[in-house]
Amino acid sequence: MEDITIALAQFRHLYVIARNSSFTYKGQAVDIKRVGRELGVDYVVEGSVRRAGDRLRIAGQLIDTSTGAHIWADRFDGKLENLFDLQDQVASNIVGAITPKVEEAEIERAKRKPTESLDAYDYYLRGLAAFDRTVTNRSVVDEALRLFMKAIERDPDFAIAHARAARCYATRKSNGWMADSAYETTEATRLARRAVELGWDDAVALSYGGYVLGYVGGDLDGSAACIDRALFLNPNLAAALGVSSWVRACLGEPDKAVEHAALAMRLSPPGSAPVCLAV
Repeated sequence: MEDITIALAQFRHLYVIARNSSFTYKGQAVDIKRVGRELGVDYVVEGSVRRAGDRLRIAGQLIDTSTGAHIWADRFDGKLENLFDLQDQVASNIVGAITPKVEEAEIERAKRKPTESLDAYDYYLRGLAAFDRTVTNRSVVDEALRLFMKAIERDPDFAIAHARAARCYATRKSNGWMADSAYETTEATRLARRAVELGWDDAVALSYGGYVLGYVGGDLDGSAACIDRALFLNPNLAAALGVSSWVRACLGEPDKAVEHAALAMRLSPPGSAPVCLAV
C-alpha cells in the first residue's frame, strides 16, 4: 500500500493522506464515512492480500466516503517469487485506474453545483467533462475552451487549465476548424508555454502543454523536454506516455514510441479516457 500512496502523491491534483495517518485504521472494521470525516478525504483506497501456496492475490477498491459506494475494484494475481514485480504492477495499475475514476467523480460533483457558485476548479472540471464527451463536435470543443478560459480568469496561475485550453486549440487544428490559423497558433502556443512555466512540477500540465508546443507550435525538442519531465515526475501517467509516444515517433524514435504507446494503453485501456492525440 505504501507504493500506491507514493505513486498517487505524484498527481498534484490529488490530496493524499500520509501512510502513517491512513495505517491507523489497519486491521479495523471501520465506517468509511467516519474515515472520510476524520481524515478529511473524499475517497479511500483499500485492499487485501491472500496467499495460496506460491500464489498471491491482491485486491483493491476505491470508495466514495460521502456515500460508501464503490467507484472501482480490481484484483491482481502473481507468484510469490515475483513479489516485487507484482507490487510494481499492482501500484502502476491501481494508480492508472484510480486517477481517471476520481476525476470522473469530481466532474459529477461539479455538475451538481449551482452555476453561480462555480470557482476556477469547477470551471476546469466542467470544461474537462465537455471536452472528454466528444472531440469531433466543434461546438462542444468550443464550449470546453470557453470553460477552461473561465477557469483561467478565476485563477491566472492555474497551470492545467492553460494546458487544457491549449489542447482545445490543438483539437481545432487537427479537425481543420481554425478560423484564423495565425492567431489561434499564437494563442495555443502562448497558453502552452504558460502552462509549462506555471506547471514545471505538474506532470499533467507538462504533458498537454508540451504536446501543444510540438503539435501546434512546431517545437518538437521543447515538446520532448516537457514530456520527459512529466514522465520523470510521474512515470505512471498514461497521458504523458501517450504524448511521449507521439513526439518520439515525430523525432524518429519508433522503438521508444511503441514502448510508450503500449504502456499508455495498459494504464488507460480501451473504453477509458483516451491518451493518444491527433497527429
